[in-house]
Amino acid sequence: MNRLVQRFGSQGLTVIGLSKGATQETRDFVREVGIRYPVYITDFKRAPKPLSQTQVIPSLFLVDRKGRLIWQRAGLVYGQEMRDLEQRLHKLLAATGKAKSPPRR
Repeated sequence: MNRLVQRFGSQGLTVIGLSKGATQETRDFVREVGIRYPVYITDFKRAPKPLSQTQVIPSLFLVDRKGRLIWQRAGLVYGQEMRDLEQRLHKLLAATGKAKSPPRR
């Protein structure tokens, strides 16, 4: 997620993390892993769907500017799946006129 924040943050992407761990445990994890986006502690049972149905950590949700859930994934994302997510984000941000050209590989 740090990579996505670095690549798309200036184009309007906001990433937040949610944790159901204890406050100090969460702080230690954020520091240890080097997370560079806000992480909030929540009681998933009281959260709106689909968050209240989350069983796997991490779970990722892509929500558009209108608050609509447009993508979700349980578990880590890397490799081809991360590249697919980056392309999806680029298209979503392009629709708002904020996307920059993707880097050449």
